Amino acid sequence: MFRKDDGRAIAKCLFSHRKNCLVNSKDPQDIEKLFDKVLLENPGIFDVTRFEYTIYGEKTVISPDYKMSGWAHMKMRRKVSAAIESLVLRTRRDTAYDTLLALHDALLGVKYRSDEHSHTIVGPLLYGYGVCEGISKTVLQICNSNDIECRIVCGRSMDGIPHCWNQVMVGHEWYNMDMTWDIQNSDKDIGCYDYFLVDDTVIERDHVYEKDDIVCTDGRYDRYRSTGMECPTVSDIGTIIGGDRNGDEFSFRTVAYSELSDVEEVLHSIYPSKYIKIIWNRQQNTFHVRLFDNNN
Repeated sequence: MFRKDDGRAIAKCLFSHRKNCLVNSKDPQDIEKLFDKVLLENPGIFDVTRFEYTIYGEKTVISPDYKMSGWAHMKMRRKVSAAIESLVLRTRRDTAYDTLLALHDALLGVKYRSDEHSHTIVGPLLYGYGVCEGISKTVLQICNSNDIECRIVCGRSMDGIPHCWNQVMVGHEWYNMDMTWDIQNSDKDIGCYDYFLVDDTVIERDHVYEKDDIVCTDGRYDRYRSTGMECPTVSDIGTIIGGDRNGDEFSFRTVAYSELSDVEEVLHSIYPSKYIKIIWNRQQNTFHVRLFDNNN
């Protein structure tokens, strides 16, 4: 089993861009797990994905395979540091909740895209794109810079695709925050908050993972419960949204499973003169709506 000081040694080595890292473990499986753990918990390490190792008695020498030369790494690190500082300044608020909300809204502009930088903070911070790993690492990095306790959780979607997201602490409670899937359920007209500070009952509807001693049981920030935008069935939609919205954006959740066509029918009866745009999150039974005048 690897030791914590081995993890710190590898992290220090990779941050310094050294050619070799010395650790105490000699178990190949332990070394691979430790290396992956270091990369996941240290988002500032962004230019290494592979490594080789050689065992000498009770010690192991790890030789990272860096994607950049030392000079290129220094230039990239300066750019990344400036981007981190800029995002921290744009999103820092008086409370952890408000800071996370500002961060969530800032990252909604990131595009989901797989590329050479997508799995690190470089993609979201410098190029505006990323996949779940790079986006989760970006959330972790900004939380670290704001002294908000945060970690990355690895699991999979209901159809078995590997996936990762964050758990963050607000006050004395842990909450799930899946920035990636909120990005994928948003567009230029509609922002999604389905996975922003939600409890385990919500996240477990479409996320599969091995739980540990950290549990998220508090649902006070659930966007639909806290704003009264949750209704039992499709027939109850009119009672929660009213009919006085004009060119507005709103979201709601139905407790019972609802088909998109049924929701469209109800909304068109409420807003007969509007063009209605809907993003449907089938797994969460949520509907994100934007109303437009028909002449727009």
